Amino acid sequence: MPKLKRYLKKGEPHPLEQVTDEKDRQRIRLTFQAIEKDSSCAVASQRDWYR
Repeated sequence: MPKLKRYLKKGEPHPLEQVTDEKDRQRIRLTFQAIEKDSSCAVASQRDWYR
């Protein structure tokens, strides 16, 4: 997975555009979705814990 910069310069291509292999692109998308789901579940469980 390419290291992502927080801020890109104007006109600079996004690092994910440099990944050409479709399998690698799919793995990156799936990894990102898994991280999103995990963090949203963690937030939901913390919210229930405080009640």
